[in-house]
Amino acid sequence: MRFERYEVLGRGSRGEYFSYRLCETEENEASNFPVRKKPRLRLLQITDIQLADPNSPNRFEFVNKLHDIAAARPFIPGHRPSELLTLHAAIAAVDRANSIHQEREVQVALITGDVIDSTQLNEAKAALAIIEGGEVDPRKLFGDYQGVQSEAIDDPFYYKPDAADDLMGELYGFPRIAGYLEATLRPQVSPGLSMPWLIANGNHEVLVQGMGASNERANQHAQGAKKPVALTTDGIDFAALAKRYEADATALAPLVTSIEINPLQRRRLLADGEFGALIRVAKGLPLGHGLSTYTLGEMNYFWYFEDGNFAVVALDTANRAGGARGSFTEECYLKLQEHLYAIKEHHPTALIIVISHHSLEEIDFEASQVTEEQIEAIMSSYKVLLWLSGHTHKDRVITNVSNKDRTFIEVTSASIADWPATIREVEIYDDVKEGTITVTLRSHMVSNGASFTGRGEIETGQMSELLGIHSSIIANTASLYGLNIEESRLDAITIECDRDRYL
Repeated sequence: MRFERYEVLGRGSRGEYFSYRLCETEENEASNFPVRKKPRLRLLQITDIQLADPNSPNRFEFVNKLHDIAAARPFIPGHRPSELLTLHAAIAAVDRANSIHQEREVQVALITGDVIDSTQLNEAKAALAIIEGGEVDPRKLFGDYQGVQSEAIDDPFYYKPDAADDLMGELYGFPRIAGYLEATLRPQVSPGLSMPWLIANGNHEVLVQGMGASNERANQHAQGAKKPVALTTDGIDFAALAKRYEADATALAPLVTSIEINPLQRRRLLADGEFGALIRVAKGLPLGHGLSTYTLGEMNYFWYFEDGNFAVVALDTANRAGGARGSFTEECYLKLQEHLYAIKEHHPTALIIVISHHSLEEIDFEASQVTEEQIEAIMSSYKVLLWLSGHTHKDRVITNVSNKDRTFIEVTSASIADWPATIREVEIYDDVKEGTITVTLRSHMVSNGASFTGRGEIETGQMSELLGIHSSIIANTASLYGLNIEESRLDAITIECDRDRYL
């Protein structure tokens, strides 16, 4: 797929707000590939939904004002202009996955972490309701909206579509959309994933804002009535503050001014291991979602597909001590070793796929208990084919070409939270006659053709209208931060491998 600017929807003093259109569809791109027999495996990857409670007292949206301060960048983003529509994009991702499954059978959906934003119980219940299926009511889950996009918070820095103006409109032409806030808060119904699904743990599942270590003070603050809205102290050493915040999610508390909001007990922080426990009893297949024997601790597990075609090993790379980068503990390494051995011992013809939230490049090996070389060596010795990850909100594929001893292909996929809001389709063809395994990767936009025409008010409030607005906001936000949408492509990629390296 390729995108181009289509028409100007709004003008500001520093830039313009554009509509974008698809020049090519994924269906057209797919037709460029030869027709094959049924693949050995077809899976979908969904990653980085980052469904946030927009009212949470533990969020610090105001850090986006610090984007010009290099030392403050670890805190950013604290807020996304599109975040009230993330829930809708997540439901659309599920719906898109189901439509692909209906067209061509998908064996499993692999969700590679950060489905929530700030390790809160209400966020987890919202995300799992979307994945399982059922009604998702923002007001019931998060309370009446009291976040920064409300006109009740007198700060023009944030995009407020219902307001007469704000800086996003004044500077960059972001449109006024009457009825926007109310439309985003209406209950929605998710169909739930119709194929089996598994989840890897991400940093946002265990850390406040995906960065700050959870503790009882942060837990009490999350449920309280004080929402921070601004920093009050000049001359802050942001590099030192970031380190303090990583170790203690309440480190910002002495430095902020707050407003009163309605307290909510269901904002409590998840206990250690609670997210995994919720997944274990979630609806859908497989029963237990790979966690049928899970109790507490890291979410390291494996799941074997019964026909012998493939096995999935899930690794928990979230660092409970704080910080967005990943960590590889000794427990994680031992579980990886145990699971790879069990697969090759009992299912020797299975292709092996590893999932985690962080890729090798995003793991902090200085804070880890094992080395990068150890991980590469064990995965290659057991002939892992794919390692799927998220975290960076960008598409990237690293083949084994540069290292003749490495078997696995690293595939990092873009997020639902940010542009271009896509899911990844992976097809694996096993050609015994030719002695090759072929991996094809395609991206699918979850908005599925929805568009925003620049109208001044919500007309229907239907999902397609809201998805069009979501796509428009995330595209223009990406352009605002330097991404050239016209040049960005979501091409299909095909990688051919020597079959003997994996089987």
